[in-house]
Amino acid sequence: MASNFFNVGPLKELENLARLPSHYDIQYGNSLNLSSDHSEPSQAAVAVVVERGKFLTITRSDSVRAPGMVCFPGGGVESDETIEEALVREMKEELDVVVVPVECLWKSKAASGIELNWWTTTLAPEQVIKPNPAEVASFQWLSIDDVLALPNLLPSNAEFFRSLNRGEFELGM
Repeated sequence: MASNFFNVGPLKELENLARLPSHYDIQYGNSLNLSSDHSEPSQAAVAVVVERGKFLTITRSDSVRAPGMVCFPGGGVESDETIEEALVREMKEELDVVVVPVECLWKSKAASGIELNWWTTTLAPEQVIKPNPAEVASFQWLSIDDVLALPNLLPSNAEFFRSLNRGEFELGM
């Protein structure tokens, strides 16, 4: 097992944790265990939630990959789960909401090689979105024009809208 152990001093020393690659397993105790044994997921689930013509987007927190970027919520599919299960788990982790995956709209590849599975997703009734600050700095409901005008839009999300515009798939808005 390839692990590095560091004694954890003042919280100021933990600031560099945000710069670690996402595949490090961070465990706290009397020491900090940074294990890079976990492989990157080969697939990710992306939630496309549309209500009243606006898309649910998040701004990523400073402690995750692509900090400050705006994108749809979602994340990696773990080895023991389906894409739909990952979508439900990620929405609960990121926004503390219960969702229903409806259908896979589109598939693409991220620059990292991860296969992205874009799913129309509905929020269960009467959900109150509560962003997890460890993963999500904020959330917003935006029109297509507002999303595309963002300078910090994740490139894969811009490609999603270009593909929608080319008619590669349809949204039932």
